[in-house]
Amino acid sequence: MIGQLSLLSERRRAACQAAERLCVGGFPAFVMRSPMLSTLLKASVAGLALAATAAADGVDVASRQVTGNVASLTVQGDSTVKLLQINGAVEHELNCYLSLPEPGVPFERLRFRDSSSDTSVLKTDGTGSLLSKRVHATYENGNVRGLNLTANLDFDEFVGKTAYGVEVLDFNTETGNSEPLASTTANYLVAGTTVYNSQMGLSSAGAPEKTRTIVSGAGRELSVPYTDLLGVMNADGSYRGPSPLELSVQTQYLDGSVVTAPAGLGHGKGGNAPTDYEGMGIKFVSYHGQISHDVDLCAPSKGSYDNAAGIFILPDHCGATFYTGPSGETGFGLAMEPYRAGKLEFGLDWPDFTANDRDFMDEAWASTVTIDVTGSPPPVITSVSPSYDFRQAGGETLDVEMFNAETSLSRECSVSSTNANDSVKDIIFGEESGAFKSIGFPSYSQSTTFATAPGSGKNLDFSMAVARPNGASTETVQAVFFPGYHYDFSYDGQVVRTDSISPASALESGGTSITLEGYFPHFDTGRGDAILFDGRPIPASSVTSASDSVIVFTLPPRTEIGRNYMYGVSVQIGFEVSSPVDFRFVTESATASFLFTGTSLKNGRQELGRCNSARFTALVLPAAAEATKYAWVLTRDGDASRTNLLDQDSLANSMYVDINSGDLPELGDYTLSCTIHLSAVEVTASLPLRRTNAMTIGVFLHTPTARSISIPEAPLRMSAMVEPPGCGAVASVEELMFEWTFMDKVTTFSYHSAVNTTQATVNTETPARLGWEYIVPQLDLSYGDHVVNLKVYSAVDESIFGVASTNALINEADLVPVIRSGESRMDVTTSSTVEMTASDSYDPDVLLPNDPRANITYAWECMTSPKDTFERLSPCEAALLPSATAASYTLSSATLKALTAEQAFIRYSLVVTKGHRVSKASTLIVAVVQDASVTRPAFTNYEIVVRSTLGEPLDASAIKYYEPVVIDVIHDETDGLSWTYSLVSPADTRFFFFSSNLISDQGYYNPDSQSTIGNHDPLGIRANALGPRMTYVFRIDFEKVGYAMQPVFVTLTTREQPTLRFEMPQLTEGTTSSVFSLNAAPSFVDPSFTYYFVLTEAGESDSETRVCVGGCTGYPFVHMRIGLPGRYTLTALLYDTQGTAQLASDALSVDIVIRESDATDKFRSELQVLFHQGDDNTWTSLANDLAYMLSSDYESEDALSAVRRMAAWHSAWELERGLPSRGSMSGMSLGDTSEIASLMRADGDAVALPTADAAIGTDQVDEADAVAVPTTDAVIPDEATFVKKTVYELITGASDIFCNAFPNTMHSDQGIKLVRSLASQKCIDDEGVYKLLHVIKCCGENVPPHTDYSQMVTTLPAVFARLEDVVLNSQCSARSSVEAPGTAQRPNNLAADVNTAFMLAGTGAMVNGKGAGHTADMAVAPSTKSMRRGAMAKGRLTSASTPGIFPVDESENKSLVTVRQQAGDDIVPGTATTSETERGYLTVAVASNSEQLPQLVVEGKATTLKGLQGRGKHNFFYMKPQCFDMVFSPAGDQSVIFSYAQVRNFVVESHFQDEPMYGSTSPTIHWTMLSTPDKTTTKPREMKVDNPTKEPCFCWRMAMTNTSGIVGDLAPGAYTFKQLKEFGVDAEHGSAFQYDELPVHIEDSSIDEKWVEVCMAQPGMLGTAPRIAFVSTVLAGFGSLTVAGIVLGALLLVVAAIAGAWLVASRVVVAAAAPPRALGVGEVFVDRDIWGRSTAPVSPTLQPGHAQ
Repeated sequence: MIGQLSLLSERRRAACQAAERLCVGGFPAFVMRSPMLSTLLKASVAGLALAATAAADGVDVASRQVTGNVASLTVQGDSTVKLLQINGAVEHELNCYLSLPEPGVPFERLRFRDSSSDTSVLKTDGTGSLLSKRVHATYENGNVRGLNLTANLDFDEFVGKTAYGVEVLDFNTETGNSEPLASTTANYLVAGTTVYNSQMGLSSAGAPEKTRTIVSGAGRELSVPYTDLLGVMNADGSYRGPSPLELSVQTQYLDGSVVTAPAGLGHGKGGNAPTDYEGMGIKFVSYHGQISHDVDLCAPSKGSYDNAAGIFILPDHCGATFYTGPSGETGFGLAMEPYRAGKLEFGLDWPDFTANDRDFMDEAWASTVTIDVTGSPPPVITSVSPSYDFRQAGGETLDVEMFNAETSLSRECSVSSTNANDSVKDIIFGEESGAFKSIGFPSYSQSTTFATAPGSGKNLDFSMAVARPNGASTETVQAVFFPGYHYDFSYDGQVVRTDSISPASALESGGTSITLEGYFPHFDTGRGDAILFDGRPIPASSVTSASDSVIVFTLPPRTEIGRNYMYGVSVQIGFEVSSPVDFRFVTESATASFLFTGTSLKNGRQELGRCNSARFTALVLPAAAEATKYAWVLTRDGDASRTNLLDQDSLANSMYVDINSGDLPELGDYTLSCTIHLSAVEVTASLPLRRTNAMTIGVFLHTPTARSISIPEAPLRMSAMVEPPGCGAVASVEELMFEWTFMDKVTTFSYHSAVNTTQATVNTETPARLGWEYIVPQLDLSYGDHVVNLKVYSAVDESIFGVASTNALINEADLVPVIRSGESRMDVTTSSTVEMTASDSYDPDVLLPNDPRANITYAWECMTSPKDTFERLSPCEAALLPSATAASYTLSSATLKALTAEQAFIRYSLVVTKGHRVSKASTLIVAVVQDASVTRPAFTNYEIVVRSTLGEPLDASAIKYYEPVVIDVIHDETDGLSWTYSLVSPADTRFFFFSSNLISDQGYYNPDSQSTIGNHDPLGIRANALGPRMTYVFRIDFEKVGYAMQPVFVTLTTREQPTLRFEMPQLTEGTTSSVFSLNAAPSFVDPSFTYYFVLTEAGESDSETRVCVGGCTGYPFVHMRIGLPGRYTLTALLYDTQGTAQLASDALSVDIVIRESDATDKFRSELQVLFHQGDDNTWTSLANDLAYMLSSDYESEDALSAVRRMAAWHSAWELERGLPSRGSMSGMSLGDTSEIASLMRADGDAVALPTADAAIGTDQVDEADAVAVPTTDAVIPDEATFVKKTVYELITGASDIFCNAFPNTMHSDQGIKLVRSLASQKCIDDEGVYKLLHVIKCCGENVPPHTDYSQMVTTLPAVFARLEDVVLNSQCSARSSVEAPGTAQRPNNLAADVNTAFMLAGTGAMVNGKGAGHTADMAVAPSTKSMRRGAMAKGRLTSASTPGIFPVDESENKSLVTVRQQAGDDIVPGTATTSETERGYLTVAVASNSEQLPQLVVEGKATTLKGLQGRGKHNFFYMKPQCFDMVFSPAGDQSVIFSYAQVRNFVVESHFQDEPMYGSTSPTIHWTMLSTPDKTTTKPREMKVDNPTKEPCFCWRMAMTNTSGIVGDLAPGAYTFKQLKEFGVDAEHGSAFQYDELPVHIEDSSIDEKWVEVCMAQPGMLGTAPRIAFVSTVLAGFGSLTVAGIVLGALLLVVAAIAGAWLVASRVVVAAAAPPRALGVGEVFVDRDIWGRSTAPVSPTLQPGHAQ
């Protein structure tokens, strides 16, 4: 045996070497890697070896003698052979020797036959084909003497016994007969086990017969379609179990026995398998879940048979078993799982089989069994969970388990609901990113998670579609449910609800147990459900218990949640969020301080002079802390007998106290203190006071919020509140001087210098708001806690002064480290090269033109980990890091390939330093894909840019959630690169499917398009799509030929959203003279916050009637006066510095009630004093009220009486100004008052009403009128004159204030509304109109570039509708210096200017801050006014001491509206006719290529034309393709703004040209202007089109309102004109004009449909008129056949910058907006400062009348 095995080993090695395979122990190495195959192969070869050894011994027999004279055939060796069949086969070589007596037989006559006694064991064809022959010896005659016969027998059928016989015959070729010569037989026992399938069939004769198919052994298998194995179902449709597959087993033992029915079992009874099979083992070789079988726990020999059921019984954990069938045969049963396809191959091994046989005891029997389940079954859903009702808002997770989806490309599930109309709607659920998991052995299953979508309904059909490969294409198949399983989806009819929170407040340190009650079905933090504080989830670990009705959680510390104190607490389940309940953190530490006005600082004490009135307001920090009680104490220093000079009981709930000089009759020092009681703490503030006898000006300085140089993105504003003393001569304190000291620089202003300050840059400190505000540009700021001092003194008497001081803290901004381009993670392959750079790190405090990246040093750190969670960390090797301070370095592919699996994730950290400043760390994770099959590099040559829609870079770690955000990819690739976006965290699958989240304009990524393949566009995220204080991770997947598709991740972290508390004012009812103190308390302080207080009439919400009070300055503490009686609602608004968005608001719970007082009579006088004193706060509020009271918007039966009283008081005030020795009116005796009254006209009937032919302008207002001392002949001016002068003063004051203000959207909106009220005066001369246009221009420029004009979009149309009425004088027959409506000798230049201003202002209002693809429109129409009807006489507080001052006739007390109506004012508010409701129409679009322009719809049908649609189906503008290259840049990197306006035909109405004699011009002018955003300001600047070929490719279709006169030789035509560069005033018709040489090409026309279509070589202005039919460009009826151009007033070049912002290149004539004139010598283009002022000289001859 040892020798035989040794020989066999040599043969093994030889066979391996011949096959040129690496062998292990003589076996091919690849086999040895598989234990099962190794065992099978070893056993098979061993069985073959034992048989082969015996045969070899026979061949080597030396003696080949012939015995006797009889032929003999003998087996060489043992004629009884035992073989062990391994894996269904064993070979044996049988050697026989044929000996023939002399004379032998010729070889060619020999014939051979063989046979097998059992053909199921060994098959032969009887022809001896299994034999090979070799002649061993011959006789001399050449005949065969001895012959070796070798039979190569393959036993690859059933095991068993068979006799193999060989017979040799002598064939007579002549007779054809054969004579037997010799035969022999060898007996074989082929041991082993055969598994086979028995089934009944038909024989060739058609008779039934059982056929057997072997399924064990190599190459043997049973093929079964999967459709035959779909499981066994019960009668009720439930699933009984897998499909049984019954196989039979035949075992031949080495001892010669065969498995038969075990003892004790009769025929026809099934039972357990023979105990011999207990040693049989089953191991999987190929398996795909076709059976449910645990090879470790299953005992396959424990199977049995159930006779009653007629089926085998599986043991536990088994999917296959041996059993004894009903006929006593051994069976092998398999429970085949439904819908499982593929080859099921398992190995059987039976060590006990050979254990007792000495010849085979060292070998082991083994075999395989193969079942091939064919077909391509669908994916099968085995489980969907959970099974409860889901939220109607969607967003919950739905887990689906399945199989047959391992090769799927994508999956989508849906539910179907049927509405009342029986229409079916599919609600699609999106799969969560990365949720799909595929599990191999043993379950071969898949799972994924879907996010439910919004919907409703019960028991909805659930389905899932799967896309999978099908050859070279893709197929979509519907998944099926596992037999017997079904899932219906239902939405919950109730919504998540939070009813209460207890307690509703708790200490800010946290730790309190909080209970929420409500409806919280299936709340589970494990799947993402959360408790939200203002929309941000608290840690899941905080939740201690949860049920469907109660959630208990431990309150985290406030600092972990945010900076707010007030939060709305809600519960989120899926996407459904309950309504919030209020919760407050209770302050545990606070500080108190004072705000004080009306005092002056001296020697550390606040002084009250002889006649000061001071207000002291107690404040607490944090501002969100709510006070429960105020305890005020005022004591005289050193006087212990008087403990409190205040009535503390009356002040217990007062946050401020008013102290007048009279309250402190004794001169000396005092101390004011206030103890503020909070919920958990008390705080006290004290203030030293001093009472003096000096004339003191009260001065208060707002303390600026601590800031950095760069944040906020605005200059430093320092603002004052000034209160002159309440006694002394009016003139002595009327004009004040402001001396500001900051950073060792002293600057002095007055209201004159503030208005007239000229400068060319923003790099110089600037006064604003008439001197009350001091602006320091960002470039001038330096770090430190700087002292700010302000001294305010009288311009007449410097001994009257006041002082205030505060501090401005300028902190260092955090340095910003940037790795590469700021991505948070990038996945690369080992073939990639990665450039690591820190050179984009910067110092935000370094402003352009300086380099913010200079002087920065870098410090790198690096860690590696096997997982992206970085739970196990290892320091990076040197090859992964640069030198310590390198700005950049390269990670080579060689370095990446050298990484091990333990280094699959690299986390880089970068810290930058600059001097003593050290940044926080920035991190980048580099995930290295270590897959040898991925040989292509990842694409890394890109730059990720997080920017605004205007292209400004944004800090990804501090994103303003309220502004749009763009994620852009910058690269140098010319073609082939594309990418897609997805949101990874939070896992909100709705994000990309809600249009409200993404910017859908042309040029942005659009996931709703048919395919995002080939995308090159940035991802635009709309404002407020990102939640506050959240972290979002976006994934970018690149695709480029030759590169591996590896993702890049960008992380955006948003800022926190504040809350705002509007402190209840101490005073809520008052009069028009009352001063209200307003204070807004944000939840946390930030330098980017601005505050506004807006007033609306109670019950009204229209933004058009909203008034910004307190000066609209942006500060949280203001004083306010309201000039019109009524009931009002006050709301505090919190905005960001740029005015981009409203961050929070809070409205007072009670209305503010205002009654009239005699202060109304003093309005005009008081406004002049306020202006001179620099109080733009009060001036703006009262001016707005006064303008409104004088406008046509205001209806009150008392308006006329009010104007008369105001005129009387103002006349008396002017008299007082002219008599300074008399002192103030308040000091006059009754006799003095009577003397003044005697100078006034007492007869009310003699007061003239405003006349329609008197224009409001400076022809009635001059310096003499303003300052002349009344004589005995002085009279009260009539109402018309008084109104004219008042309105002009308001116009001039508005121009000065709003053109001298910090950029502020709300303030600008207030200015536009003031213009609207002033423009309602029907007769304003040209200078007044130009001043109003100047205000509009300034307000437009003072809208910061980050914001749009949304506050003004609704107001501008009404303003221009009114101005158009004024300039065309449609309701006024007055004449002014440039006559209106104009004559042939004096055309009305104003009309052109106003319409141009509308074009520019409207365009700026609609496109500022908008990207390419944006479109909008605006209609000019009178506003629908909301009347403020104040009952001015009711509740009037009349001074009893001056009854004679108001000699009015109350019997004729009428409203001004009634007066105007009687005087011929034919447009009464609210009665505009339909034809007058729309005066013009403006459409705008922004595009950087032709595809981004709107596609026109003509007569209801879409066309290929690209342009702008006007109002009316036959009014539109378009460009021919020839124009595109002239307009758009080749790179598409420049946005072009298209403006198309339809305005009234002011050309004819203003007498620029006469009507044609043969017909009428159109009442509408069509005007197209192209502009581009200014690179500095982003505001529109007119664009000139270079058209050298003069190709008429700018086209218009225009409706003709009247074609009745077009007959014969006349046809529809058009005319055009251009804006000229020459200017003149009162020019003769045509003398200052020139003909526009651009030809108008008539494209087409229709008399029936009344339109004409024309084209020109340039955009411009056109109208329609009859033309001579046979001449294409000649207009009929114009005598000279020329058309005059439009003369533009010189100031319009200022207005042309209407949408300008901080730096605007403008051509300016005068700051005060003089009438049009030619530019003079030395007047040039200049840079304007941020307030709209220029260096243009002011001409004294053009100064308006003194109105201050």
